[in-house]
Amino acid sequence: MKGYRAIYEEMQRNTAAIEAAKTDIDKLSLKEERDAVKFCKANMETLKALRAQAEQNAGKIAELSEKIYFLQVVNLVLSDNLKAAIAAEALPIIREAFQKYNGKQYGPKTAAAIKEEVKKAGFFVYVSNGGRDLSINVVNQENMCNDFRFETVRLYTSYEARILTPGNKISFATAEIESPAYIEDYTGRAAAIIAAYNKYYEAREAATKARDELNNIMPAGRYYNGNETLYKTIF
Repeated sequence: MKGYRAIYEEMQRNTAAIEAAKTDIDKLSLKEERDAVKFCKANMETLKALRAQAEQNAGKIAELSEKIYFLQVVNLVLSDNLKAAIAAEALPIIREAFQKYNGKQYGPKTAAAIKEEVKKAGFFVYVSNGGRDLSINVVNQENMCNDFRFETVRLYTSYEARILTPGNKISFATAEIESPAYIEDYTGRAAAIIAAYNKYYEAREAATKARDELNNIMPAGRYYNGNETLYKTIF
């Protein structure tokens, strides 16, 4: 598993590559040149010529568009990996801080002491929802506040094995915390997501066409808009 900062830096590189590709598309489509020509009858020939010139770059534009789309989906997967990596680094620190008070009441002083210890290690921690939820934030070492480049990571426990007992006592040692999944082959996952989405989109398009064909021959008063639960038979 990569460290969360390395993942963040990769996401930033992907974002920069996306912006660079968008700039290249603007150049290939002659956006600046076409925007500079006022849309009116007198300039139609000029606009047609620019459009024809841009169409010669259609293949490269399509290639760059696919690159942008793929990197956007990769960053979606990496955003989950980022949370998983933060949790993986922070949880042992949080667990150790809580262990010192295992079985004790989670009062304001204890909560503050745990929070301060975890903060020194680079994270903020909050327990909520009766001990079922654990929120983790990264500390910005420059001002010791939240580092807003990183989203809050929310972890959950089972109802039966919470961080706090119903009597508000610390039971971190036995808490069953569900950590986010980490995807090693994140580019492969991105490709799989795109393929699955395309399959779903095509199925929806086919279903919409079939629905319209059905509606065209249904008796008056019967109409399907796509939101109904469909059964094996009409009745």
